[in-house]
This record gives sequence, structure tokens and C-alpha cells, in this order.
Amino acid sequence: MPTSAPEEPAAESAAHPRGAEEPVAERLLPNLDGSSLINVRRSRRDQLTRRLLALGDAASILFAITLALFAADQRTDSWQLIGWTVLSLPVWVLMLKLYKLYDRYTKRISHTAVDDLPWLAHSLLVGSLAYWAFTKILPVNQLTFLEGAIFGITALIAILLTRSVTSHLARRMLGSETLLMAGSGPNMHTLLGKINQHPEYGLTPIAMLDGLSAAPSAGGDPDPTDGLRAYGTGMKFDRLCQDIRPERVIIDRNEFVAEQVISMIDTCRRLSIKVSILPDAVESLGPSVEVDAVQGVTLLGVNPPMLGVTSRAIKRSFDLVISVTILAVFALPMILMAIAIKLDSRGPVLFAQSRVGRGSKHFHLFKFRTMANDAEARHAALMRQSRDPNWLDLA
Repeated sequence: MPTSAPEEPAAESAAHPRGAEEPVAERLLPNLDGSSLINVRRSRRDQLTRRLLALGDAASILFAITLALFAADQRTDSWQLIGWTVLSLPVWVLMLKLYKLYDRYTKRISHTAVDDLPWLAHSLLVGSLAYWAFTKILPVNQLTFLEGAIFGITALIAILLTRSVTSHLARRMLGSETLLMAGSGPNMHTLLGKINQHPEYGLTPIAMLDGLSAAPSAGGDPDPTDGLRAYGTGMKFDRLCQDIRPERVIIDRNEFVAEQVISMIDTCRRLSIKVSILPDAVESLGPSVEVDAVQGVTLLGVNPPMLGVTSRAIKRSFDLVISVTILAVFALPMILMAIAIKLDSRGPVLFAQSRVGRGSKHFHLFKFRTMANDAEARHAALMRQSRDPNWLDLA
């Protein structure tokens, strides 16, 4: 185990695969230790991401107030108010910082601009009201309700768009985060496969450290650690981190005892490495958990099995309003689609599937038929006819 081994690895080159050259950074900067290099790299990535986000937010707010003033076309002092807005941009950025809208991008792996929507909407509402009150004491006409509404809506949309662009730009400029995967169990193998299939997460796995189990991949499947440097339990975790210098570590909680996990987290904090924990029962929990704490003790809270009366009423109302609206908007295209399906092949227009709903009750889900009639019943025969085993040849 990486933290329980009391001695250094037997061979000095254990952290380097055989035949590998000494890292360039060590040859060029021999007096700079691994933790300093990690600090420099992580600081640059995080600072650039935050600065790009702040610049994008400031530009969005300035664009929103400019559009609101000229779209409403109710004043002659628009340029004066725009000038005051420019002076207030640092305050806007500070307010968004207080809402932690610049920190989540560096902490989370799968964070997107849409994840910030609740906090962003609340911060813009508070900021708009404060700015409306502030314009009352300025030597300009106070913002009108129409101008404030246009500003708030435009700023929300513009910030969401610019944040999507700037986070992608920062990733393109600095490349993906290097990742050390601590643990080699089935959960970590599953996670590794998903990371490799989805480069949009911006992670590049570079090494895997064995834990309590080192289960091989299923027979016939490619080795999920292909391309990674694999290290056994004799390697000390802190030494490994200083040698390969990952920017993030994912620790499989199933693969290490509690004392080891705590020691690994402390090492990552000391070396300024980001840490993510792969908890127990990861497949059953999914995204339906919230991070909780009791006097400093971290817990994962699972969503309650039943919604409250008010929540159910809101959800039902939302479902009905959205469903009716979508049906009304797409009624004509759906009719044309049904006619096209009927003319294209024999069989029903709609395809029914049985699903399990509330209270474990079965219900039928109807979809437009896109396959041959009775394709599920004829699955084996159609697969034999297909040229590609992963795609049905229905031509």
C-alpha cells in the first residue's frame, strides 16, 4: 500500500519505467523539488481559468447593460451610465467570487456553465437590485424596470455562453490535466474507460497505483490500463506524486483503508494536487448524492425516496406545462413524421416499450418507429444479415 510501506522502494529507479529518461524538468531545474513544480503548473492553470472567466463575466455584464440602455431607448445619458458600469465591473467580479463562481471550475471534474445557473441567477438578481439602487445616487437617471429586466436576462445568457467558451479556451491553451488513479479495482477501471471515451472532461490518465485488489480486465477485453504506467503497492504515494507530478489524483475508497486515504489526501494538499474520491457503491449512487458534513465529518447524502407534496405539485405542473407546450409547437412536424413513417414501411407509426414508473408500476412509452416492424423479436435474424455487428442493416 502506498502509505503503509515504512521503507523506500528497493530500487532507486522504481518510480521510473525501465529505459525512461530522467524528466526534463529535473535535468533543467535540479534545485526545484517536485512539489514546487506541481505548484507552478497548477497555479498557472487555475489562475488562467479564473482570469478568463472573470474577463468573460465582465465583458458580458458590460454588453448586457449596453444592450439594455440602447434597446430601451429611453434616455440621453446612456454613455455616462456605461462609464459608471465600467468602473463597477471589479465589484461585479468580486460579488461573483463571493458566490464561489470561480472556484468550482478548479475543484470539480465535470463542472459546466449550466451547473452555475442557480447561483449565477441569484447573484445577478442581487447585483441588479443593488445596481438599480446605486444609480439613484449617481448623476444619471435611475434604471427603469424594462432596462433592468433586459440587463438581467441578457447578462445571464451572455455569462453562460462566455463561460462555456472560456473554460474550453483555457483547456485548449494548457491542455488536459494529468491524472494519477490510485486504485486498480473494477470501479476504477470503469471510470478510466469513461474518461478515455470522453475527452471533454479534460483529463489525461498517466499512471495507476495498485490498491487492495488488482483485478485484471475481463477476458477478451483490451487492458484498461493500456498506455498507463502501473505501480505496485511497494511504491510510496508521496514519492510517486513527486516523481510523476500529476495535477489531479482520484482515490478509490474501496482500495485503501481509512488511514491510507487520509494520508494520501494530506500528501495531495501538501503538494497542491487536486483530489477526487471515488466512493463506495459508486454505481448505485450515481449523481443523486449531495456532499454533507456533521462537525467536519464528510457524508454523502442520498436523495430521499419520496418527494414532498409541494415538490411533487411543482414537478407535475412543470411536466404538464412543458409537455403541452412541446406538443403544440411540434404538432405539425410530428404529423408529417408519422405520414413519412407510414409511407416508408409497413407497420405501426408508434413503437411501444414497457417501462417501470412510480410505485414499480409498468407503463408504455411510445416513440416514433425508426426500425423495421417487430425488430426486437427479429433481432437475432437481423444481426445475422447485418454487415456490421454493431449496427442493424435494414436497407
